[in-house]
Amino acid sequence: MIDLAYFIITIFFLQIGSKTIQELNPDFLTVITSNSSFDQIIFTLIIIYLLYLRLNKLNLINGLFNITIFYSIYILFLNFFPNIQAILLSFLIMLYYKKNNSILYHNLIITLAALGVGLFFGSLFRPLDVLIFATLFCIYDVYAVYKTKYMIKMFNQFSKNNAFFATAFPKKLLSNKFFIVGSGDLIFPTIITVSFSKYMPEYVITSIIGSITGYLFLYYLIKIQNSKNPVPALPPIIFCIILAFLIKIIFI
Repeated sequence: MIDLAYFIITIFFLQIGSKTIQELNPDFLTVITSNSSFDQIIFTLIIIYLLYLRLNKLNLINGLFNITIFYSIYILFLNFFPNIQAILLSFLIMLYYKKNNSILYHNLIITLAALGVGLFFGSLFRPLDVLIFATLFCIYDVYAVYKTKYMIKMFNQFSKNNAFFATAFPKKLLSNKFFIVGSGDLIFPTIITVSFSKYMPEYVITSIIGSITGYLFLYYLIKIQNSKNPVPALPPIIFCIILAFLIKIIFI
């Protein structure tokens, strides 16, 4: 049950954290656009970094992983710190990750990155748009996992290159068996919560309840299947969010 407890803590951190940050900083997009000059510098450095990896035949996929996580955490930190501090803190976090890539620390940076991405896109798009896109992605998720196996192939390819875009929750203390949740399965519900918080705040609690219910439903489905085969995680989560939303509209 350690994996469930750890999983629930992560979910609550993302859901409550994203709602709280959005409410404390509703002009988040303005903060992002006001730092466009710094973004240009960062983008230039990223291009140089990728060219360096390419020219030296180093691990390009791992480089993309580092850049994605760094920039996502940087976006998150812009809610709390001036630009330079946000950049330095994000860089130090990634630098430390190179020395300490334990499961706990890895899960932490993936969760922070998911929060940053969720805040950005949730502030950018309205709830209905996000729900439609999430539903379409759910259909693709099922197809890519069960039919083409593309999601599984991509996950394995990234993992081989030390670009593990997922969180891993140990099933038992000091166990080498994990309950794995992809970063996208953390990001989409966070985007939805932020979007509701910004554009339809009267439904944000409903969104959070739906997300948490969906995650628990996912955990239950995986447990009863008792299979090592990957399953599309997003559909049950999005289903519960939409169901909670419909119940709120129709009955409450």
